[in-house]
Amino acid sequence: MPSGHKLSDKPSKYQPLIDLLTGASGDEVTLTYKEVAALIGGPLPETAVLQTTWWRGKRYDHVQAWQALGWRAHASAANRRVRFTRDGEEGRDE
Repeated sequence: MPSGHKLSDKPSKYQPLIDLLTGASGDEVTLTYKEVAALIGGPLPETAVLQTTWWRGKRYDHVQAWQALGWRAHASAANRRVRFTRDGEEGRDE
């Protein structure tokens, strides 16, 4: 797995989340939206809270970054949490 993956050359507020996933030792990481907001130092965009596609849309840089590390996001708007699983692990949107 690549280490030290950066979203881009310019600073990104999502880099702490990428760093957390980079250093994760297990095959699953579950965070509440509130925990993600604390990690990135501010609120999530409204689309992240209301639409689970924000967590898996391939056109987004933040999604491309965690997918490049081998992670997939499975978000639950109803439960306000996201579960990241490594590629190859069974994952379903909650």
